[in-house]
Amino acid sequence: VTVFEIHRSNRESNRAMQADGSKSNLRQLDNTPGTPEAYLEAGKNGQHSKGNEEVLSKTPSQEGATWSAYLERFFLVNERGSCLQTEVRSGFINWMTMSYILVVNPVILGSADPASHISAETIMTATAVSAAVGSFVVGLFGNAPLGLMPGMGLNAYFSFGICRAFNVTFGQAMSCCFVSGAALLLLAVLGVCQWIVTTVLSEHLKKAITVAIGVFQALIGFQVMGLVVASPNTLVTLGDVTWSNKQLYLALAGFCLISAMLVSRLHGALLVGIFLMSALAWVTGLAAAPEGIFSLPSYDALFLIDFSGWDPGSGKLHAMVP
Repeated sequence: VTVFEIHRSNRESNRAMQADGSKSNLRQLDNTPGTPEAYLEAGKNGQHSKGNEEVLSKTPSQEGATWSAYLERFFLVNERGSCLQTEVRSGFINWMTMSYILVVNPVILGSADPASHISAETIMTATAVSAAVGSFVVGLFGNAPLGLMPGMGLNAYFSFGICRAFNVTFGQAMSCCFVSGAALLLLAVLGVCQWIVTTVLSEHLKKAITVAIGVFQALIGFQVMGLVVASPNTLVTLGDVTWSNKQLYLALAGFCLISAMLVSRLHGALLVGIFLMSALAWVTGLAAAPEGIFSLPSYDALFLIDFSGWDPGSGKLHAMVP
């Protein structure tokens, strides 16, 4: 293929030079080692010039080596039945699907320890950084097209099941996350996690755990919107459902809107619903509008971790172990 390409290029050059009557250039071109005749003659004699070897050694894949080709070889995109354009679009859709966690996670974790005065900007920065690092690691080292973000069930357990229930500070609860993360990493390297998932946990139990976390999270959402409130007799009772509770009906409208978009399989339904309901709350005065659109990341809570709760004399060790 390379020889015929060169031959076609030489023929076009011959025509161009014949047009301007440059006979000397034609004679020079006919004697160049780049013509097909020169390649065939050199092959018979077993001799090749250095320039000819460089041209013949080049393959179309090497000549067309680009950044996209490097990505294809690294991630084996075509071998897996996809293409780079599809992967880029899927990446944006994946981000739109899970980016609502950037908004919801600070709200839930911000209520864990009111005395710590951790801003929502700080928690949002930590959420974004952890999601970026996790996604890069699983993509580059695991070669898996997955997007990772903090779990929406465990953040509720962190705030209400540890901090509020056992009077644990935010930093002490973060030490619990650090220890559990290190233990999980060790168990994953040793293969214990894979053994538990494939042998101990049945499919029914896996689905039951997922549903239970979802119900727990929904209960917290109902409490935040005011649909249910605490009761000393029944633990949970119906809240203020009168028309004067405008926040409740705005939240219910958002819930119905997001549910309809999810049923319609609209990409980014959660994010779109959050944006629309937020804008409506700002317009109606039910919530204060943000002071700006862009802001720099906040690292005020960087390395905020406190291991004092692991001291047996602190009285909080029972909260750290679970």
